[in-house]
Amino acid sequence: MDYEIKNDGKKLTFRPKCSPHSYITSFTKPSANTVSVALGFNFRGRGISHVIVAETTISQVSFHYDELTNSYFIQFGTGTTVSSFNFHHVELIADFLGYGSLIVLDVEHSECDQ
Repeated sequence: MDYEIKNDGKKLTFRPKCSPHSYITSFTKPSANTVSVALGFNFRGRGISHVIVAETTISQVSFHYDELTNSYFIQFGTGTTVSSFNFHHVELIADFLGYGSLIVLDVEHSECDQ
């Protein structure tokens, strides 16, 4: 999926380019050891309203590759999964959340194989 990406230093936001008024996904880092993801959606033409989907410690977040959809997803320790990202998006998210170098789990293919 193609996203419009905004990073204001406090929040990293992904908005689908194909339907910019439908929803947004935002990542924040409320403290040094805590990360959160919020889903914002447009309900019946009203403005975007946020709902916290997950907040967890930084050690309970993992990044994965899905071979069936050829996309990446992020799993939070609370059982929440956020999906439909490409490798570039996951790198941006990992860097924003403070992970440094990213190791994606379950990857048997690389971007160079495409």
